[in-house]
Amino acid sequence: DHHGRRNVEKIYEMEIVDGQASGHEQLSFTTDPSRYLHPAISMDESFMIFSSDRTPSSGGLDLFISRKSSSGWSTPQNMGHLLNSSSHEWYPFLDHHNNLYFSSAGHMGYGAYDIFVCYYNGSGWDSPRNLTSFFNSELDELGFSIHPNRQIALLSQMKEGESTGQVYTISLNEQALLQADNPEIKDIAILLSDLVETGYTEGDLPSSGTML
Repeated sequence: DHHGRRNVEKIYEMEIVDGQASGHEQLSFTTDPSRYLHPAISMDESFMIFSSDRTPSSGGLDLFISRKSSSGWSTPQNMGHLLNSSSHEWYPFLDHHNNLYFSSAGHMGYGAYDIFVCYYNGSGWDSPRNLTSFFNSELDELGFSIHPNRQIALLSQMKEGESTGQVYTISLNEQALLQADNPEIKDIAILLSDLVETGYTEGDLPSSGTML
């Protein structure tokens, strides 16, 4: 608290010119008492997905989308019950195909929080798919992202209820990188899509997860 007020997370934006940041301004739609976390912006900067407990909500933190126009960012819209659950959906990340990755405890998974992906279909996003047991476990998986060079992914993992954990790097192997005649081989997002589509798993999904 600060002077009797609760400090909560907000989203700001600033201009970067020639590598130099100048000023910062809070986004107008974040001036209410709600929390605004983990903004993910599309490659063409036309829309942003973030996590918030603003209304309307399915419960906990939901994913919202705001679109940018010449007049600024639009009023956020809840991304709906297909993506959002009664638990938290947070740490969204958009790859260069606009596929949406996020962490949730409300969809069927291996632990409390798993990483899920919703594939972009050109106008919206398909149902969440678990990123398989290659990434997810009985621990909490959070903060998945793909490095801009498309060859490395990052993932944090922690035990339920603990505040510290491990960060893992997932990189393409040398054999994949040598396949210069097929540029898609060098795109880890394409390989992740193949992984999910083939249903890589070490066992059945045991539970729907629980909130921390």
